[in-house]
Parts: sequence; structure tokens; C-alpha cells
Amino acid sequence: MIKKEHVYLILALVHLGLVNLFIWTSYEDEDSSKWYSWLRVYRDFSGCFRDYSYFAPNVANDTRAIFITKTDSDTIQFLPFKVDNEVANIRYNNIISSGMRNPKARDLFAKSWATAIFGYDKSIHNVTVVTEAYIVPAMSDYKKGKRPSWEIIYAGSFEKQVE
Repeated sequence: MIKKEHVYLILALVHLGLVNLFIWTSYEDEDSSKWYSWLRVYRDFSGCFRDYSYFAPNVANDTRAIFITKTDSDTIQFLPFKVDNEVANIRYNNIISSGMRNPKARDLFAKSWATAIFGYDKSIHNVTVVTEAYIVPAMSDYKKGKRPSWEIIYAGSFEKQVE
């Protein structure tokens, strides 16, 4: 008979193997077969795609978002995706990290955020959503002088729809 501890050990090893798959491979770029769909479901429900700030709030995030708004009087404002509440910021950063790293979901998240900004201030007629990722170069590139930098991974501009 298989002991309960052995089952737990096997499940833990399978989980760690899948986490390594998510981190070290580009399986998401492959075809969208049923197996890849199930792997994505497991990744999303197990939280393997989360950035470190969810588990360690003192570790900096590798993604950030900002809104550039334009009002009816042509005033331009920069609104960071940030609030004073630390718990809310952790949740926002998880949304940014999970939503904006998924190419299929980027427009959907950006449109919903822009809609929320339009509701925030009635004079805003244009919102540009910009998301950046902190890219750390490979060690060989680092030795050649390339340094980590913030790179834009998404930029979308949205106009207020008046009906």
C-alpha cells in the first residue's frame, strides 16, 4: 500500500516540475492544444505566474502600469496604478503582472482600466495605458555592458465613447 507521505512527496515533485516548466520554458508560445490549455489552467489556479511581491511584499515588482490622461481642456495627467493602501497595491500589482504579461488579455484589461478612469473624472476624454516590465539581461549580455532596464510591453490609447 502506498503511504500518504509518498503521495504528498510525488505531488510536491510534480508541482515543482510544473513550476520550473512555467519559469524556464516558453511553452505558452506553442500551439494551443488541449494539454497546453490544461497547463495554463493549472498555472493560473496554483498562482505560479504571480510575481514575488505577492509572497514577499518587500521585493520590488517587475511590472508597473501608468495612465496618461487628457482632459477636455487639453491638460495631461500621469496617474500611477498605485494607492496608499499596501494590501490594495499588492492586489493591483498582481493584476498588472498577470494581466499584462498575457498577450491575449492585455487589451481587455487596458480597456477596463480606461473605462474606470473615464468614470473617475468626467472631463477625461483620452486614456493611454502604458505597462512596463523590468528586463534583466542574460549574464553574457550583462558582461558586455547591457544593464537591466524598464521596457514597454504594452501601450494602448482609448477615446471616451459618447452615446
